[in-house]
Amino acid sequence: MPLRQIITDLQDPDPATRSWAVDSLRRLGTAEAAGALVFVLGDPDPSVRARAAAALAAIGEPAAEPLARYLAAWDGSLGTVIPELLGRLRTTAGLDLLLQHLDEPDPLVRSAIARALGAISLELARSGSDNSAALSRAKTGLLDLLRDIEPEVQIAAAGALGQLGDPETCNALLDEMADDNPAVRRAAVEALGRIGDKQSANALARAAADDPSPEVRSAADFALRSISDRTVGSLVELLTSDALDDRIRALALLLEEGRSAVMPLTELLRRPEPAVRSAAAEALGMLGEPAALDYLLPLVGDGESSVRLAVVRALGRIRHVRSAERLAAAIEDQDPKVSGAAAGALEALGELSVEPMFQLLTSPCAETRVRAIAVLGRLRHKGAVNRLLRGLRDRVAWVRIVSAQALGEIGEGQATTALLRILDDR
Repeated sequence: MPLRQIITDLQDPDPATRSWAVDSLRRLGTAEAAGALVFVLGDPDPSVRARAAAALAAIGEPAAEPLARYLAAWDGSLGTVIPELLGRLRTTAGLDLLLQHLDEPDPLVRSAIARALGAISLELARSGSDNSAALSRAKTGLLDLLRDIEPEVQIAAAGALGQLGDPETCNALLDEMADDNPAVRRAAVEALGRIGDKQSANALARAAADDPSPEVRSAADFALRSISDRTVGSLVELLTSDALDDRIRALALLLEEGRSAVMPLTELLRRPEPAVRSAAAEALGMLGEPAALDYLLPLVGDGESSVRLAVVRALGRIRHVRSAERLAAAIEDQDPKVSGAAAGALEALGELSVEPMFQLLTSPCAETRVRAIAVLGRLRHKGAVNRLLRGLRDRVAWVRIVSAQALGEIGEGQATTALLRILDDR
């Protein structure tokens, strides 16, 4: 059919006829066909508009110039079709138009604009330094949308910034990790993981350990692993070397890397060699990151006492209530080296250990009660006095003796009378 007839059919009152004409122009695939199709972007039927946009995207580069001429006179809302088309074509011709419509009232449109700016930014970044000014403007637009009041817009902007991978946008994404909406926090975390800059490691480690949303914690864990694998993977492997000098050097360098070393080290906790698991646990303890707790805590029950010993020592350096709670169980370990190290680790955790030790005071095992009482005494926690006074009446003499010693270490006045009373205890 002649092109003139197809173009005439674009004006037909029947949407089906107009759709047929759009498909015909798509098959032609020429700049002239694109020049006719751009006018269909204003069609009253949304399905016809979407069909025209898909046809222009399929035509590709020849459609860029006719589209730019048409959009230069655009008036009114963009809708979602125009931004989606500009994003698929990745043409800079529509950059100004997109930036002028960042305040569109519909969040769906603003989300579409964010995705389009992301696609255009990627194209500009690949094209080289000649487009630096345009790229800067596109990034500024994305950063504005990242601060939008609607979560879906923020999420779209974060996704676009993550794909762009520019470390300069990390600070803005880090700010969004404090957002009240967990979906926004997760989008920011995922974007930071894609960017892969080490400056994000500290915040990601905190989120992996403490964010109230399990989805955000999981995303932060994955992002931290992604960053770590790029920066410290070889050092982690060196930590498994048979040569002592290599292991010492690797450990020193890993400690310098800080939080970005946490996730790769946790991978070593799964290795079959006890020496490797122990070395990884020790390194994680030196880093002191709560993000490692999910991986360290199960190893308190490792079949190798050398691994359990390394793990309880590590937990004593990670100041978190979960460390104290798990160490309270380790204080009952059958290996005296492990149980003794657990007691020392609990003492190192200070106030965090008080409540877990209170729980052990009612243990049916006298040896466990003795260890808990000893820890409370060394902590000199005055709030433990009343509970320790009850220990003076324990049926086991050794528990009474250690309770008296603990009260003496605390030095609380109200314990004096009770201590004098047990001087006759034989």
